[in-house]
Amino acid sequence: MISMFSGKFTGNRFKSGADRNKIPMEILKKRYVGGEITEDKYIDMKDKLRD
Repeated sequence: MISMFSGKFTGNRFKSGADRNKIPMEILKKRYVGGEITEDKYIDMKDKLRD
């Protein structure tokens, strides 16, 4: 019973780095396309997410 709940709460820690960065990268792209951030800021933040 405990393992069932612990898997639910810690499920994200087993995902690869690429999976963890997928949603932030999508948000970053939307902000860039929407004009919220500059191209330079987009590139800088994209590079940081890939690290």
